[in-house]
Amino acid sequence: MTFSASRFVSDATTTLTTNADGSSSLSLTPSNYTVDAAAGAVRMSGNGTKGGRYRALPGSLSVKGNSIALDNALFELPGGTLNLAAMGDLSVHNSQLLAKGGLLNFPVTIGTSTYNNTFTLDGGQINLSSTNGTVAIDQNSILDTSASL
Repeated sequence: MTFSASRFVSDATTTLTTNADGSSSLSLTPSNYTVDAAAGAVRMSGNGTKGGRYRALPGSLSVKGNSIALDNALFELPGGTLNLAAMGDLSVHNSQLLAKGGLLNFPVTIGTSTYNNTFTLDGGQINLSSTNGTVAIDQNSILDTSASL
């Protein structure tokens, strides 16, 4: 299974609620995804740029396969979780795995109203595992779960 993109991000669902006092509040529900290649190999590559205007949001991405190779890939899951689980080798080459926390500004326009929402996110999690192989991360890769306000 091969994926190629400028970056891999998660999304979320927003819900607008009218409160008893007539004010409105917006909630954010992260999306969670699983890619299971079973006994197959997974290769995810990109050009290392952020590409597009799509905003990265919290959520989780789990990738499972016989082997997993990341080459020049960019993952953004602010405050989220990235799980990579291989039966054999798992390699991370010249890639950025970002699950950073901090303040997330998430403006939403509904009708003619724009809601400027700021969410405080803890640092996320990055889990890399191999059952019968090795996990190799080269010196050009970045794994970041820091949180800054």
